Parts: sequence; structure tokens; C-alpha cells
Amino acid sequence: MGDTTIGVLGATGFTGRLVCQALERRGIRWIGGARNPARPILSSEVADSRQEGMRSPHALCNSRSEILAADVHDSASIFRLLRRSDLLINCVGPYAELGLPVVKAALEARVPVFDLSGEQEYVRRCAAFDAQARRAGIVIGNSMGVEVALSDCAAALAASGLCQVDEVHVAGAAKDFRTSPATRSSALGAIWGEGFTREGGCYRPAAVAHRIRQFALGTPFGTSLCAWYPGVECYTIPRHLSVPTVATYIRVPDWSPAMLKLAGRLAAVPHRLGVSPHSVGLLAAPLRLARNAAGLLGGAPGPSRPARFEIRVDVLGRTEVQLPTAGRRGDQTSQPCSSSAQRSVSVTGLDPYGLSAEILVLTAMRLLSSGPAVGRGGILSPSQVVPAEWLFSQLELLDDYDFGWRLTAPWSQESSPPPSPASSAR
Repeated sequence: MGDTTIGVLGATGFTGRLVCQALERRGIRWIGGARNPARPILSSEVADSRQEGMRSPHALCNSRSEILAADVHDSASIFRLLRRSDLLINCVGPYAELGLPVVKAALEARVPVFDLSGEQEYVRRCAAFDAQARRAGIVIGNSMGVEVALSDCAAALAASGLCQVDEVHVAGAAKDFRTSPATRSSALGAIWGEGFTREGGCYRPAAVAHRIRQFALGTPFGTSLCAWYPGVECYTIPRHLSVPTVATYIRVPDWSPAMLKLAGRLAAVPHRLGVSPHSVGLLAAPLRLARNAAGLLGGAPGPSRPARFEIRVDVLGRTEVQLPTAGRRGDQTSQPCSSSAQRSVSVTGLDPYGLSAEILVLTAMRLLSSGPAVGRGGILSPSQVVPAEWLFSQLELLDDYDFGWRLTAPWSQESSPPPSPASSAR
């Protein structure tokens, strides 16, 4: 990487420290930004042997790396960090509240930036900067963490065998997964925010768990109930696939659908009245307190052991086939024909947070080593930043994450298709 320097905003946060360590292991020069650069690591963050080696970025600093004071509310400090970075990895969330100032600063400084967002509001608002980013040739990589990066790439791989894509359905599951404070806060914000689903080429408001369906997942999950939730894939996937319907689901306990539906309906009430709970003083303060409390609940600031996860992406569409026909003279010919088909990609692995750090570093290295992003700038999805097959092949080489993926074609024109996912709604 030569003299390349990668900036890490939020370097003393849970994921930020993992990113700094991934950079350090590869010998890449990095510069961190944090509100408290000297923040020590907490003993509760090394609850098992897997994370005993996890040190604060301050302890990692050497002659090639350092940490600056940087706060998203202080634009001058963000510009200082950007001026010394060839690419910025933004680990500071919730992005719906804190992400856009970083995007604006990065475009002004003409520095690429990656984020880990899973928040629809942020990704939706980022789209307004696409034309500016394209003109400048600057890459703004949205949602480069495990969940969206892998599902986005899986959708690209599954769709590659189809001549037309009609629907994409994404399901995620995790076992023994303990979230970080930022993830808990962002998740609560997403539930209380206005969620959208993409159906028939249009976006419409939808409540959490308004649709429940089953997905056939692998070990240890098996056939699982999954509830709809406002994932950002309905925005990221259509950037590179012409697909009218995209839905995202998450595995839930068998007893929880009724409770989730009730919570989703309650959260949707302010929006149906034309009121955003985040913008009304009477509601905004309690919600902010609730999000902060959600971040603090759960004890340790991060997972105490690596979680196993699976992401399944079902792509429904049409494929071109050659049907044999008899010619006028009785000779055999073929005639092109399209027929309904489904292609699915399942991705499995361990440790979502650690793998997110690896994805961020690998994609940053790939982008910076490929030279100026002439004609490649814009607000991009993960599979637009790097080729899906390349990313998966790089992740398979890592030792600690048991990463794997498989492509299947559950049915095609030779067999009867299963019921439409919409018919599985409860």
C-alpha cells in the first residue's frame, strides 16, 4: 500500500478498534479519530480468549499511526482527519443522526468514505449526494459491514444467471449474537423510524413484522420463522439490479411474531398521523433517551464470544433456455425461451463484528490500489465498490471466521415453482 493512510473515525469504539487492529496486522498506516483519543479498553470487553488480544488503538499506535481528537459535531476536526487520510472508514453511529456531516465533509475534501450503516433513513438521504460524488469521482460506500455487504454481493451473484430479476428476499440469522451499544441504539431507532419496503418498483411505508415467512436455513438454524424489518438492501440492491421487489427478514423466536407486530403497529402510529417522532420535541427527547438506554443495556460493550450467522438471499426471476423443436424437414433445432427460476445464495461464518472489520479493510485496500475512481464515483453499494466473487474469495482465505458460501437453484423451468413468498405472509 506504499504511503497510503486510512483514517478510522470512531477508532476507540468497539468496531473501530477491530478495524485498527485489522489495519495494523496488514502493516497499513492508519490515523484514528475519536472524541477521547486516550480512551482505555474496558476489562469487560475481553470476556473470553478470542478478545484477550484486543487492545485499544492508543496502545497500537506507533511511528506510522496515531489518533487525533475528532468529533462529528466539530467539522474542523473532521477535516483535519480527512486531510491526512486517503480513505476514511466511518464507524460512528447512529448514522441517521451522525453520518451525513461526514459524507458532506468527505465530498468537500474529495476523500472516499465507507460506513457500516444499516439505517434506511441515512442510506435514503445519502442518495441526494450521488450526482455530486459522481462528478467528483469520489466513492461513498454505504453499508460495508457484514450484513449488507454479504447480502448485497450474494444478490449480485444469484442474479448473474438470470435474464430478468423480479424479486429479491434476504433473510438473516445469528446464534449467540450479542450486539454492541451502537447496534442496539441504531436498531431501536430503525424500529421507531419510518420503515419502507420495495414492492412493484415503488417504496411504501411498512411496519416491523407486517410479514412473517419461513426460510430454509442451514445448521444450526434449520427452517426458521423470519419477520420483515426495514433493511437497507431495498435501497442498495436496486442500485445495481433492476428489480421491482426487495424484502428483508430477520430470524425471530417462534413465540415473538405477535409481539413484534404489535410493536411495529405502535411505532407506525405517529407516521400515519403525518408526524415523525424524531422531529417532534415531545417525542424526540424520550426516544433519544430510549436509544441511549438501549445502547447501555446488555452489560459488555460488545459480544463476549463469536456468533455464528447465516444470510440467505433468494432471487426470483426468469432465465433464458433453448427448447428443442422440430424443423420443417424434421431436423432438430432450438428456440430461445424464458422461464421462471429461482437462484439462492447462502453465506455463513463466525463473528459478524470481526468480519465487518476485515471487509472494510479489504475493500478499502482494493479501492485504493486500483487507482483513481474515474467514472466509478457515487453513492455505491458494496458490490459496486468491489466485485462480489473477489470479496467472497478473499474472505474464504481468512482463518478465524469459518466463512463459506454456496449457490443453489431450488427450482427452474423443469419443476413446479414454490408458492410466491407473498403467499407465505401471515
